[in-house]
Amino acid sequence: MLLPVLSSRILMDSCITFRATIEEAYSRSMTKLAKSASNYSQLGTFAPVWDVFKTSTEKLANCHLDLVRKLQELIKEVQKYGEEQVKAHKKTKEEVAGTLEAVQTIQSITQALQKSKENYNAKCVEQERLKKEGATQREIEKH
Repeated sequence: MLLPVLSSRILMDSCITFRATIEEAYSRSMTKLAKSASNYSQLGTFAPVWDVFKTSTEKLANCHLDLVRKLQELIKEVQKYGEEQVKAHKKTKEEVAGTLEAVQTIQSITQALQKSKENYNAKCVEQERLKKEGATQREIEKH
């Protein structure tokens, strides 16, 4: 039961980490683009548009950087949650161990009882058969 929980947590952790890596690379690329945009001359009719482009690119880069931080926080929370689940699973397993042992004992006793019933019924049928055949008391007690 613990293996699916661990593999799910590890899968989720690796997906979020991969996403954070991609977002971080994208943020760096956007920051680089915004810096390169500021190197160009802002004279002429495109100056206001160029300034808006540069500013929006910087803001977008910052948004992606914030997303990276949030994803890193999420990774920590997922790891913490996974550790809590492992502890809870171990605790539950320890608490249930006594009950599991009792259930297994009851099951084995029930099986033994069923076998004994079958043996008893077989002996009764055998005795009835011997009585019908007219066997002596000694032969009946023998079986």
